[in-house]
Amino acid sequence: DGTLDDAYNWKALANLGLTIVVYMGVRNFGVIAAKLTENGMDAAVPVLIGENIGTEGERVMFTSLSEAERFITENSVKHPATIIIGEVVNHAG
Repeated sequence: DGTLDDAYNWKALANLGLTIVVYMGVRNFGVIAAKLTENGMDAAVPVLIGENIGTEGERVMFTSLSEAERFITENSVKHPATIIIGEVVNHAG
């Protein structure tokens, strides 16, 4: 429904400097990205989107937190997908 539990500590998630992995979060990623940036995460943080990992239809795509929602829409990313947020993405691929 595009909403997320307010029980998440978005400020901590945004500022710990750790890798965040979101599984099956394509539909709500705009909300996730907004919550993270509103709470202090740099919008330029790298994001890796993995779709259909381990299958013939596998796609691995790179973007930034600020561009990820648009990127997901423009590239018709579908489930199953895993989204990785953080500097660790710079070491992938």
